Amino acid sequence: MTLGYRRSRRSLDRSPAIRAWRRPRLTRLLAGALAVVLTTATAACGGGAIAPSPSSAPPSPRAAVAPTPASTLPPSPRPTPPPRATPDPDLAADAPGFPVGRAGSEFESPKDLEEWRLTQGEPMDGGEAVAEVADGILQVTAAQSGWIDTRHAFGLARSIAGDVMVTARIRALGRDADFPDVDWSLAGLMLRSPTLPGGRENWVHVSVGRVGRPVVERKSTTGSRSRLSLVDVPRGWTELRLVRAGEAVLVLHRGEGEDWTLDFTYQRPDLPDTLEVLLTAQTGGEGDHGDLVAEYDWLRVVESPLDPETVEDVEGGTASEERVLEQLGD
Repeated sequence: MTLGYRRSRRSLDRSPAIRAWRRPRLTRLLAGALAVVLTTATAACGGGAIAPSPSSAPPSPRAAVAPTPASTLPPSPRPTPPPRATPDPDLAADAPGFPVGRAGSEFESPKDLEEWRLTQGEPMDGGEAVAEVADGILQVTAAQSGWIDTRHAFGLARSIAGDVMVTARIRALGRDADFPDVDWSLAGLMLRSPTLPGGRENWVHVSVGRVGRPVVERKSTTGSRSRLSLVDVPRGWTELRLVRAGEAVLVLHRGEGEDWTLDFTYQRPDLPDTLEVLLTAQTGGEGDHGDLVAEYDWLRVVESPLDPETVEDVEGGTASEERVLEQLGD
């Protein structure tokens, strides 16, 4: 026979089902009591809303960082889409290939403009650039344009392979004066990877001209993102040099009667063995007009004179400037 029993009230209170049923009722009672207390406190203070606690106040605005007053340079041009949005299709064409010893030019006659790939980039205003050879000088009257990020300007290109030293004698003039009247007016020298699928830009560039004052600009572009630096120079003719040393590219310059200065060494293992050598001209990339007549006295391309041990040290960042300059020579 099974014996029955009656559960006590205490045992019922401990039942999970009973506790779950009673909990909402207790919550409602506590909420009601709290409402009475708050109402009484509000009335005692003369009514109105309760001020939020400090923890719930909105955060104070972050202070703006003031610009450095010493900086007098105009802003670097950023990739504002030019009116001509389609990249110059000629940039996708192969530049004529030359052996190292024949890739340069003294620009002694108009025939020296043959066997180059000439590209206009994406001129913003003023038509296209005009290039001509006269009196032993290549002269380029540039259109408003810029070499930065995905943007292109005027360029004369040939292809070369291997470790090379490329040197040019260049100066930047205005159309009606001995110096440009608009910033980002620069004539230069570039080592550029042929256009990659998707139009990505990879190159190292050095140029001379105006950015607030006479400067040499060096610029490295990787995956269509450019980073640049400026150094003051005198007006007039300037020699610019790019040296390919294994996976590195060295940037140098010197003014008339001066010694060579090693400005920087870029580590660029992404650049292929065959590169384009370009003479470039750009002006007024962020202004409302352009003003540049770029003059090139000569372009010389030779094999890099750096020995294998020095090249290895340049790639590793341990080669001294004195050692590099001694081997590069004049």
